[in-house]
Amino acid sequence: MKNVIKTLAIVAALLTFTSTTVNAQKIAHINRDSLISKMPEWKQAQDSVKAYAAELEQLIAGMSNEYQAKLTSYEATYKDLPEISRAAKEQEIKDLGQRIQDVQQRAQMDYQNLTTSLTEPIYEKANNAIKAVAKKNNYRYVLDTSSQVIIYYQDSDDIFVLVAKHMGLSL
Repeated sequence: MKNVIKTLAIVAALLTFTSTTVNAQKIAHINRDSLISKMPEWKQAQDSVKAYAAELEQLIAGMSNEYQAKLTSYEATYKDLPEISRAAKEQEIKDLGQRIQDVQQRAQMDYQNLTTSLTEPIYEKANNAIKAVAKKNNYRYVLDTSSQVIIYYQDSDDIFVLVAKHMGLSL
């Protein structure tokens, strides 16, 4: 009887080990950046970000042109100006230079915020689709090969096509 129990325990342990080993090896990979670049939302977000960047560049260029014009005018006439006028012009130029720096810093922050607000939902949608496909196909792990952190992977399934199909993207 003890031999039967030992045998059953060994068989149960082997079955558990075998099923755990098989499940642990269910690994897939996907290049998430490639997937996202195929999404129509990505192109729309990129177009919006580019348009906003162009607006910001135009604003800063206009301010820089104004600064350069005032500086050139001042340099041409500063010898002929009374001290009080010279000081006022210098302060005006200095203030404009400071405003340009402030606008550049604010523009950079606004650009980052816009980029984040437009791309976060896209990444979330892609991640949700990857998770749905992984669950449907019983993958234990999905590796993102676009991050270039994974140096080597073997015998995993590329689920790019499955996820793209799940999202309704044309390839």
